[in-house]
Amino acid sequence: RRITSFARERAQALDLKLLRELTVAVGRIETTAGISGDSEKEEGTAARGRAGSSGSSGSPAAAFSPGPDTLALCAELETRVPSLGVVRREETENEGISGSFGAETAIRDDEAEDAQEGKESKLSATTNSDGNAGQQQQRLKDVLSRQARVADDAARIVWVFAQVRHTPQSYIMTMLQARIAEGLKELPILSVVNLFWSMTRIASRWPVEIMRGLQDSVIANTKALTPQLAGTLVWSLGRSSYQATSPAFLDVTENCIARSPDDIDSYTVSQVLWGWATLGHTPKPRTLRLLEKKLAKFLDKMPAQSLSNSVWALARLGHDVDINLLHSVEEQAVRKAGSLTPQNIGNILWAFSRIEYRPGMRFISEIEKRAYASKGVFTPRDVSNTVWAFGKLSVMPGSALLAGLDQVTAESLPRFSAQHLVNLLSGYANLSYRPNESVLAGVLDKVQEQMRSFNGQGVSSILWSLGRLSHRPPDDHIDAICRQILTNINSLHSAEVTNILWAFPRLAYRPRDDVLRSLETQALDQVWDFSAPNVATTLSAFAKLGYPPQTQLMRGLEQQAYSEMDLFEPQAVANLFWAFAKLGYKPGVDLVQSMEMAIELQIHDFTPQCIANTMWALSKLQHAPAEGANNAILLRCMDLADQFSPQNIANTLYGFSKLNFNPPNQLLSLFEKRIQATVATFHAPSIAITLTAFRRLRYPLARKTLDGLQRRAVALASSTKATEKSTILSSLDKMGVTPSKDLITAYESATNRAVAKLDADDVLELLWAFARLSQRPKLSLLGSMEEAIAKHVGSISLEDLTGVWWALARIQVEPSMGLLRILEQRTRDEMEQLSEKEKKDVMWAVSKMGLECLGELETSLKSAASG
Repeated sequence: RRITSFARERAQALDLKLLRELTVAVGRIETTAGISGDSEKEEGTAARGRAGSSGSSGSPAAAFSPGPDTLALCAELETRVPSLGVVRREETENEGISGSFGAETAIRDDEAEDAQEGKESKLSATTNSDGNAGQQQQRLKDVLSRQARVADDAARIVWVFAQVRHTPQSYIMTMLQARIAEGLKELPILSVVNLFWSMTRIASRWPVEIMRGLQDSVIANTKALTPQLAGTLVWSLGRSSYQATSPAFLDVTENCIARSPDDIDSYTVSQVLWGWATLGHTPKPRTLRLLEKKLAKFLDKMPAQSLSNSVWALARLGHDVDINLLHSVEEQAVRKAGSLTPQNIGNILWAFSRIEYRPGMRFISEIEKRAYASKGVFTPRDVSNTVWAFGKLSVMPGSALLAGLDQVTAESLPRFSAQHLVNLLSGYANLSYRPNESVLAGVLDKVQEQMRSFNGQGVSSILWSLGRLSHRPPDDHIDAICRQILTNINSLHSAEVTNILWAFPRLAYRPRDDVLRSLETQALDQVWDFSAPNVATTLSAFAKLGYPPQTQLMRGLEQQAYSEMDLFEPQAVANLFWAFAKLGYKPGVDLVQSMEMAIELQIHDFTPQCIANTMWALSKLQHAPAEGANNAILLRCMDLADQFSPQNIANTLYGFSKLNFNPPNQLLSLFEKRIQATVATFHAPSIAITLTAFRRLRYPLARKTLDGLQRRAVALASSTKATEKSTILSSLDKMGVTPSKDLITAYESATNRAVAKLDADDVLELLWAFARLSQRPKLSLLGSMEEAIAKHVGSISLEDLTGVWWALARIQVEPSMGLLRILEQRTRDEMEQLSEKEKKDVMWAVSKMGLECLGELETSLKSAASG
């Protein structure tokens, strides 16, 4: 401290060169001794763009701010800035043309302060001790004018401020920038590189003209550029997120790397890869292969930060990474696990998931241990990217790590950005992991708070994630998402439209028609970009929402399906058939034939669900498949019969019966055995459809099967719809099977309790069911049914009116006088509208009932019929 104080007291007597060097030296001494201002810790770069798509080179911030003596020397340097350009003769003689620039060049070695922080050193240029003579000659060429010398002095001062992490006063920085701008074209290449590095170090923004001029200077001095300098350049621009980087400038850095492969060191590999990936520059494949080989060579000596950056960058650049290199990266990550930061962990996991490389369990175990140990310093970005990456890898972390990440999430939610929330929910969805309710509720509240920050991709991803998790938030949350969808509707891509539509039925939420119309319009604009699965998913979603799209969109998706049919997987083929049937849209012959061909070619990948959906849809479309597809389906059913669910069996048999398939008895026997094994899981609709299908196929079910289905129907009586009860009873009757007393009693009791809530169709269905069985309901039920019929008789169709007369006669019951008068009056009112058959049916019923009070009606019917 005495040494640094002594230096500060004599600062005014020093020339500019010595003052610069002294400031850097004092800064390093104070940092090493722990003498500093307020402690500050940077989080590092924030994640940007697509989920998990941003790596980081590590924070350039020091652990300490400048100490008091360093600040005093910086203040003295600032006082010298206004006089830059007034060159004293003695200073020129002392410093000379070949001034010790090397002392002011950022040195990349293990003793630098960045290495002390455990991070990759991100310093600017490396002086080559073996090439000092060449550098001296270069400086003689570089320093060509007084303006250039002043600009060089200004650049060196900026470099000193960056070295000690001192941010000068704004007017001082403006003056330095003005001096640099005057001699920009003649600045030495090392000064240019140091300037770029300095901008990053002190996070300063420079005028566009200077940035463009600095890049032009590099382009003009391409021969003086070394791989180390190129690495520092692209790292600096990437670290400062400078988006106006010249393509020509980036090409120069790439050419420098390609022409000097022997001069590339480990830092250069990680810097150029990370910088190019961050700046969006895709180098030539041969350049990437060169760097890939260098990476393999230096891998075991690389610090964790460089390892993380390099593999992240290769993945971001879309490079087809050699599998042996990935194995080595995995091995090194395990070895260096103890020094991995949360950000490193997220970057490596993201890279592996992007490359679709699945690491071994040892790697996963070590990463989990390290992540859990360092969870206390996880940032929102680290949490979201880690969960996202585990999700993309389909690797479920241990419960301890998940609980730790949930805790960090809950504590740091106020600092979560929109992108963090998107990544986090996407990770949860891919892992099928639901955090505890309080954490999930907090995340969704934060989504609601930041709703206006989400772009189209963000709202699409959030809805998709909630759909995958089957978690329906409050309606006001979904309403807000819908408003944000409308705000971003014109930016939605086809896949995002599909994800949004898919999520609504999953969440049992039907948006307003204006939302669906907007999505429909956007889908039409993007129709030629829809992939094969997205065509099927979009149509299925519209069908589930009960929203038939306009014909133009249907035709567009149909044409797209035809052109993409070779890419359709079995589930997509089945979904496409199902959606067309549900929407009542009959596709063209060409598409149907290509879909049938897809069935034949992919039948060995069809699941019972695919077969069932396909058969149900074909029956609804009234389209019998060609012999090839027909036989393929039958054979596949034989193979998978013991895997069919009750609903699969019902829908498949329904399709067979409606299309007049003629399945072999062997298959029907296998299905019957499956019914016996799964009867306890049947639902009422499946029982009704299954019985109807077997009746139409004229296949006699065994008594064991019938008894089992009836017992299951009894258990479900209270939740069975009237139409299903009617179908079950009538199917049994038509199969020559008398329903069991337990079933009749259960249906009577269940109907009696619910009859007041039934509509006209339900009441009539039950009445007809009892009539077909010639089964007279209990008086209490009959009275309730009569009241319901009397209530609805004015609104039923003439066919149903005739059916009521028929049913009452068939069950041989004498209705109440009130119901008879209502039925008689409705029949007289509609006499002229009744068809001849309907008149005869009513006459038969009236005659069968033999009631004196209906004599006049019978006479009127006979007269009308004869007339």
